[in-house]
Amino acid sequence: MKQCPQCNYSCEDQDVVCKNCGYLFSASNPYVAPANDPQQNAQNYNYSAQQAGFSEPNINNYNQAPYQAAPKTSGLAIASLVLGLVGIVSSLCYGFGVIPAIVGIILGIVGLIKINKSDAGGKRLAIAGIIISFVAIVVGIIFAIIEFGTLKTIFNNPDFLNYANSAMQQYSSK
Repeated sequence: MKQCPQCNYSCEDQDVVCKNCGYLFSASNPYVAPANDPQQNAQNYNYSAQQAGFSEPNINNYNQAPYQAAPKTSGLAIASLVLGLVGIVSSLCYGFGVIPAIVGIILGIVGLIKINKSDAGGKRLAIAGIIISFVAIVVGIIFAIIEFGTLKTIFNNPDFLNYANSAMQQYSSK
């Protein structure tokens, strides 16, 4: 075990760089054990490392993250997208998807407003949620017209009315 002269962190003998502070151990320069004055020992070692052709690592930037984390995605944008998708699927059932689609549009617009005022992410999700919700409303209206038109033709069909009347008479007499 050797000790880093800069931060006094215990490192393995085979380590080339201190895992704690990034201090560069020289392979050509023998390690000097810490003396009573660790600062003086560090200065001696730095001088020897520079003579050997090694440069001192930039310790200030060593522990920084290599990239910035992405901003937090807006929950309203995600909810708008999900409600738009639910609206499309449930629009196939007599157009009932119009209700979640309307809520999806409202949440998408509110989400866009909040995203523009803050540094939150999810602008594209909110826009996609609004568009998909509009599509769900159109699909819901189309399917509602088709379904109710189909039901109207079925219920107005004389054969259906005769069948329904005979079924009603058969079960009501029992």
